[in-house]
Amino acid sequence: MYDENFNISLERYKKELMEFSKKNKVTFIDIPTEEAVPTIQEAEYYPSTTNYERDYNPPMPLVEETVASQMPQNKKYSTYDEFLKDNPQSGSLRVQAFVAGRAFPVSNVKVSVTKDFNSQPYTIAERMTDSSGIAGNIVLPAPESNLSEEPITTQMPYATYDVLIEQPRYVTLLYKDVPIFDSIESIQPVEMRPKIEGMANDMIVIDEKSEWNLSQGVE
Repeated sequence: MYDENFNISLERYKKELMEFSKKNKVTFIDIPTEEAVPTIQEAEYYPSTTNYERDYNPPMPLVEETVASQMPQNKKYSTYDEFLKDNPQSGSLRVQAFVAGRAFPVSNVKVSVTKDFNSQPYTIAERMTDSSGIAGNIVLPAPESNLSEEPITTQMPYATYDVLIEQPRYVTLLYKDVPIFDSIESIQPVEMRPKIEGMANDMIVIDEKSEWNLSQGVE
């Protein structure tokens, strides 16, 4: 009895389904691949336009230039003549030797201005300090002053020299990379250090640029 009722219901369902399919025709349309809607992952790379562009190229990373790479470098020279070509102008140097916090000047101090060429020191000028402890008017080559006004340059706007300080009663001092600017007098103060018996009195190298001062037209 149960099977008979089930079969009757099944046949009735089939007839209703056939009638429904005749009244409601459904057409399945295949969407072309080039018109397919991009997935969420694709949408992040392809802009939402009528025709999706498949040749999207992500932007190239920017090359960051360091400040150091843009800074002018202290050029090395092989000869003095080669150095003069880059330094056609001149500045001057004044050395002031003293002791006891500049209270007493030191005379007869030998001042030697040198520069290395091919790793060998070359003496450019020599002076002796006077009774006031001053060795002045040491004229030295310098680059043109307009280098400091250029936004980008490969040359320092000043020349650098080593200044050797010698006096038999005092420790020898070597000031490294003292700058000389075009048409400016650089003043190098020197605190002399007396030799002490029984103690090492080797040469002292000073390369701190904070120890030099600049002045314009000092007499």
